[in-house]
Amino acid sequence: MRRDPGPPRGVIETARSPFRHVRVGPGPELAAHLRHFWIVEWDLEAPHVQANLPHPSAHIVIEPGGASLYGVPRGRFVRELSGRDAAFGIALRPGVLPCFTGAPAWRSTGSIAPLASLWPDAHAFERAVLDASSDEERVAIAERFLLARLPPLDPDATLAAGIVETVERERGLLRVEQLAARTGLEVRSLQRLFRQQVGVTPKWVLQRYRIHEALARIAAGEAVDFARLAADLGYADQAHFANRFKAFVGCTPSAYVRARASE
Repeated sequence: MRRDPGPPRGVIETARSPFRHVRVGPGPELAAHLRHFWIVEWDLEAPHVQANLPHPSAHIVIEPGGASLYGVPRGRFVRELSGRDAAFGIALRPGVLPCFTGAPAWRSTGSIAPLASLWPDAHAFERAVLDASSDEERVAIAERFLLARLPPLDPDATLAAGIVETVERERGLLRVEQLAARTGLEVRSLQRLFRQQVGVTPKWVLQRYRIHEALARIAAGEAVDFARLAADLGYADQAHFANRFKAFVGCTPSAYVRARASE
């Protein structure tokens, strides 16, 4: 049975013109290595700047013009979309990138490398995915390709993936010290693990998922009480929350809500 990837999170803005975003969970043989597959398609009358607040995951992205491996971006992932096009992606579980590259995750943070640098035979795979006629066919091609090439998982990769997913799942974890106590690791050990396997710090991950939650609540159309939201997310006050939101999203929470309402 495939893992349910859940709805997209961290999407700052989506084009109102025809835009399709599908996520498919991996089969059981790939679940230890992958979060999910994703497909996006768009058909836009005018260019649109798409921004996302990424998860602490590396991605393999296949699109016309090439296939690339992306390390974890530290900031927003911003791209201008235009015309009619599509992309197919594979989200790795947090922590497992070094198993694929053989290098510490911090070396790949925010960087891009051609997929052929990981697998010399990637060009045929890339072409097959682009030529596929359905989502199901694309996912099946990707699963066959990956199953023949999966690297062994380092125990630290599995540990890091589980910890990051605990942060994503348990909204009450707001501080690095809390997370260390929850996992039974010393703070310094937790920080070293994240640097090596994830590429970003535990604090970065905690902060990122708090803003993900804020975006999700705003997108759900809730009447937003920013003071209440700041308290729910563990910020000392509304001003601190607004500053962190602006640092990650690019504008204050109130400006973001106004922009969405005007679209």
